[in-house]
Amino acid sequence: MWNSVYNHMPELLSLVPNTDFLMFKARIKPEWEDKENRGGGKWVLTIPKEEISGVNLQNIWEKLVIFIF
Repeated sequence: MWNSVYNHMPELLSLVPNTDFLMFKARIKPEWEDKENRGGGKWVLTIPKEEISGVNLQNIWEKLVIFIF
């Protein structure tokens, strides 16, 4: 499963600023009305531009997405 997630993950720099990236478990409809999404929520990660100098954001992105799964 990890290979599938990693191989289909968009590169961070290909995402436009303020992109919503939604991930759902298998067999759960991407709709708030699906009973499996009750009590759901969201994570928001904001990194100020002045704090990203020298940081490998692609590596952080990949680890974050894989961690979620």
